[in-house]
Amino acid sequence: MMGRKKTPRETSESQQQLMAAALDVIAEKGIDGATARAIADVAKVNQSLIFYYFGSVTSLVIEAVSDMSARRFAVYEESLQSLDTLPDVAQKMFEVFIEDRKNCSFMVLSQFVTGAQRNKEIAAAVEKVFNPWIALTHDTLTKVFKNADLPYEVTYDDISLALMSLFMGVQFMESIPAYEEKMGALIEKFPAVTPLFAMLPLLMGAQK
Repeated sequence: MMGRKKTPRETSESQQQLMAAALDVIAEKGIDGATARAIADVAKVNQSLIFYYFGSVTSLVIEAVSDMSARRFAVYEESLQSLDTLPDVAQKMFEVFIEDRKNCSFMVLSQFVTGAQRNKEIAAAVEKVFNPWIALTHDTLTKVFKNADLPYEVTYDDISLALMSLFMGVQFMESIPAYEEKMGALIEKFPAVTPLFAMLPLLMGAQK
Protein backbone atom coordinates (compact mmCIF):
# COMPACT_ATOMS: atom_id res chain seq x y z
CA MET A 1 0.00 0.00 0.00
CA MET A 2 1.76 3.09 -1.28
CA GLY A 3 2.21 6.19 0.84
CA ARG A 4 1.77 4.29 4.09
CA LYS A 5 5.21 4.24 5.64
CA LYS A 6 5.96 7.04 8.05
CA THR A 7 9.46 7.80 9.28
CA PRO A 8 10.55 9.85 12.29
CA ARG A 9 11.54 13.43 11.50
CA GLU A 10 15.05 14.61 12.12
CA THR A 11 15.02 17.31 14.77
CA SER A 12 17.49 19.34 16.76
CA GLU A 13 18.51 18.39 20.27
CA SER A 14 16.39 21.19 21.76
CA GLN A 15 13.37 20.08 19.76
CA GLN A 16 13.88 16.50 20.89
CA GLN A 17 14.06 17.68 24.51
CA LEU A 18 10.79 19.55 24.16
CA MET A 19 9.07 16.66 22.38
CA ALA A 20 10.20 14.17 25.02
CA ALA A 21 9.08 16.55 27.76
CA ALA A 22 5.68 16.98 26.12
CA LEU A 23 5.16 13.22 26.11
CA ASP A 24 6.20 12.97 29.76
CA VAL A 25 3.84 15.75 30.79
CA ILE A 26 0.90 14.27 28.86
CA ALA A 27 1.54 10.85 30.41
CA GLU A 28 1.65 12.32 33.92
CA LYS A 29 -0.87 15.18 33.78
CA GLY A 30 -3.03 14.40 30.75
CA ILE A 31 -3.52 16.45 27.60
CA ASP A 32 -5.01 19.37 29.55
CA GLY A 33 -1.91 19.53 31.73
CA ALA A 34 0.40 19.94 28.75
CA THR A 35 0.95 23.68 29.11
CA ALA A 36 3.95 25.60 27.85
CA ARG A 37 5.19 26.15 31.39
CA ALA A 38 4.81 22.49 32.41
CA ILE A 39 6.60 21.22 29.30
CA ALA A 40 9.40 23.80 29.56
CA ASP A 41 9.93 22.96 33.23
CA VAL A 42 10.39 19.27 32.43
CA ALA A 43 12.66 20.06 29.45
CA LYS A 44 14.57 22.58 31.59
CA VAL A 45 14.43 25.21 28.88
CA ASN A 46 12.77 28.59 28.44
CA GLN A 47 9.18 28.15 27.29
CA SER A 48 9.76 30.67 24.50
CA LEU A 49 11.62 27.88 22.67
CA ILE A 50 8.33 26.04 22.25
CA PHE A 51 6.95 28.89 20.18
CA TYR A 52 10.25 29.43 18.38
CA TYR A 53 10.49 25.81 17.20
CA PHE A 54 6.85 24.75 16.95
CA GLY A 55 4.71 27.89 16.89
CA SER A 56 2.29 26.65 19.54
CA VAL A 57 1.88 24.08 22.28
CA THR A 58 -0.66 22.22 20.15
CA SER A 59 1.83 21.95 17.28
CA LEU A 60 4.46 20.66 19.71
CA VAL A 61 2.08 18.03 21.05
CA ILE A 62 1.13 16.92 17.54
CA GLU A 63 4.76 16.72 16.48
CA ALA A 64 5.76 14.80 19.62
CA VAL A 65 2.96 12.24 19.32
CA SER A 66 3.47 11.86 15.57
CA ASP A 67 7.18 11.23 16.10
CA MET A 68 6.49 8.74 18.91
CA SER A 69 3.97 6.91 16.75
CA ALA A 70 6.33 6.78 13.78
CA ARG A 71 9.10 5.29 15.89
CA ARG A 72 6.83 2.62 17.34
CA PHE A 73 5.36 1.96 13.90
CA ALA A 74 8.86 1.21 12.58
CA VAL A 75 9.34 -1.39 15.35
CA TYR A 76 6.03 -3.12 14.63
CA GLU A 77 6.56 -3.05 10.86
CA GLU A 78 10.02 -4.60 11.15
CA SER A 79 8.71 -7.26 13.55
CA LEU A 80 6.02 -8.29 11.06
CA GLN A 81 8.09 -8.46 7.91
CA SER A 82 9.22 -12.08 8.20
CA LEU A 83 5.99 -13.49 9.70
CA ASP A 84 3.28 -15.07 7.58
CA THR A 85 1.06 -17.09 9.92
CA LEU A 86 -1.60 -15.69 12.22
CA PRO A 87 -0.31 -17.35 15.44
CA ASP A 88 3.21 -16.03 14.79
CA VAL A 89 1.91 -12.53 14.04
CA ALA A 90 -0.29 -12.54 17.16
CA GLN A 91 2.55 -13.78 19.37
CA LYS A 92 4.95 -11.10 18.16
CA MET A 93 2.35 -8.35 18.38
CA PHE A 94 1.47 -9.29 21.95
CA GLU A 95 5.15 -9.32 22.88
CA VAL A 96 5.73 -5.82 21.45
CA PHE A 97 2.39 -4.63 22.85
CA ILE A 98 3.33 -5.71 26.37
CA GLU A 99 6.75 -4.07 25.94
CA ASP A 100 5.03 -0.83 24.92
CA ARG A 101 2.94 -0.86 28.07
CA LYS A 102 6.12 -0.30 30.07
CA ASN A 103 6.57 3.16 28.57
CA CYS A 104 4.19 6.10 28.27
CA SER A 105 3.18 5.66 24.62
CA PHE A 106 -0.24 4.11 25.19
CA MET A 107 -1.23 6.61 27.85
CA VAL A 108 -0.09 9.47 25.62
CA LEU A 109 -2.00 8.13 22.62
CA SER A 110 -5.16 7.77 24.70
CA GLN A 111 -4.84 11.37 25.88
CA PHE A 112 -4.15 12.51 22.31
CA VAL A 113 -7.46 11.01 21.20
CA THR A 114 -9.17 12.72 24.14
CA GLY A 115 -7.71 16.04 23.04
CA ALA A 116 -9.01 15.47 19.50
CA GLN A 117 -12.57 15.76 20.79
CA ARG A 118 -12.00 19.42 21.64
CA ASN A 119 -9.22 20.53 19.30
CA LYS A 120 -9.62 20.50 15.53
CA GLU A 121 -5.87 20.53 14.88
CA ILE A 122 -5.36 17.44 17.01
CA ALA A 123 -8.42 15.79 15.45
CA ALA A 124 -6.90 16.20 11.99
CA ALA A 125 -3.56 14.87 13.25
CA VAL A 126 -5.16 11.77 14.79
CA GLU A 127 -6.17 10.55 11.35
CA LYS A 128 -2.62 10.97 10.06
CA VAL A 129 -1.26 9.10 13.08
CA PHE A 130 -3.76 6.24 12.83
CA ASN A 131 -3.83 5.69 9.06
CA PRO A 132 -0.40 4.00 8.81
CA TRP A 133 -1.38 1.60 11.62
CA ILE A 134 -4.68 0.70 9.96
CA ALA A 135 -2.87 0.16 6.66
CA LEU A 136 -0.23 -2.02 8.31
CA THR A 137 -2.98 -4.10 9.91
CA HIS A 138 -4.70 -4.44 6.53
CA ASP A 139 -1.51 -5.52 4.77
CA THR A 140 -0.67 -8.03 7.50
CA LEU A 141 -4.13 -9.58 7.45
CA THR A 142 -4.18 -9.99 3.69
CA LYS A 143 -0.76 -11.64 3.91
CA VAL A 144 -1.59 -14.15 6.63
CA PHE A 145 -5.01 -14.95 5.15
CA LYS A 146 -3.43 -15.10 1.67
CA ASN A 147 -6.02 -12.59 0.50
CA ALA A 148 -8.78 -15.17 0.95
CA ASP A 149 -12.40 -14.13 0.56
CA LEU A 150 -14.06 -13.32 3.87
CA PRO A 151 -17.62 -14.32 4.79
CA TYR A 152 -20.69 -12.12 5.25
CA GLU A 153 -19.33 -9.45 2.89
CA VAL A 154 -16.75 -8.49 5.51
CA THR A 155 -13.68 -6.80 4.05
CA TYR A 156 -10.10 -6.55 5.26
CA ASP A 157 -10.68 -2.82 5.69
CA ASP A 158 -13.55 -3.65 8.05
CA ILE A 159 -11.41 -5.97 10.17
CA SER A 160 -8.48 -3.55 10.23
CA LEU A 161 -10.68 -0.75 11.51
CA ALA A 162 -12.32 -3.10 14.05
CA LEU A 163 -8.95 -4.21 15.40
CA MET A 164 -7.78 -0.61 15.70
CA SER A 165 -10.98 0.20 17.60
CA LEU A 166 -10.42 -2.80 19.88
CA PHE A 167 -6.85 -1.70 20.50
CA MET A 168 -7.96 1.79 21.49
CA GLY A 169 -10.73 0.33 23.63
CA VAL A 170 -8.21 -1.72 25.58
CA GLN A 171 -6.14 1.41 26.19
CA PHE A 172 -9.21 3.33 27.31
CA MET A 173 -10.36 0.63 29.72
CA GLU A 174 -6.90 0.26 31.24
CA SER A 175 -6.75 4.02 31.82
CA ILE A 176 -9.79 3.79 34.15
CA PRO A 177 -8.47 3.16 37.70
CA ALA A 178 -11.28 0.72 38.54
CA TYR A 179 -10.31 -1.54 35.63
CA GLU A 180 -6.56 -0.96 35.42
CA GLU A 181 -5.53 -4.04 37.40
CA LYS A 182 -8.00 -6.39 35.70
CA MET A 183 -7.10 -5.15 32.22
CA GLY A 184 -3.41 -5.47 33.00
CA ALA A 185 -3.87 -9.08 34.10
CA LEU A 186 -5.93 -9.81 30.98
CA ILE A 187 -3.31 -8.35 28.65
CA GLU A 188 -0.59 -10.43 30.28
CA LYS A 189 -2.58 -13.55 29.36
CA PHE A 190 -2.78 -12.71 25.66
CA PRO A 191 0.41 -14.53 24.54
CA ALA A 192 -0.85 -17.81 26.04
CA VAL A 193 -3.81 -17.93 23.66
CA THR A 194 -1.94 -17.22 20.41
CA PRO A 195 -2.03 -20.91 19.26
CA LEU A 196 -5.81 -20.58 19.04
CA PHE A 197 -5.38 -18.04 16.26
CA ALA A 198 -4.48 -20.89 13.91
CA MET A 199 -8.18 -21.85 14.02
CA LEU A 200 -9.46 -18.38 13.18
CA PRO A 201 -9.47 -18.72 9.36
CA LEU A 202 -11.50 -21.94 9.67
CA LEU A 203 -13.94 -20.37 12.12
CA MET A 204 -14.35 -17.34 9.89
CA GLY A 205 -14.93 -19.46 6.82
CA ALA A 206 -12.24 -17.62 4.87
CA GLN A 207 -11.74 -19.21 1.48
CA LYS A 208 -10.10 -18.61 -1.84
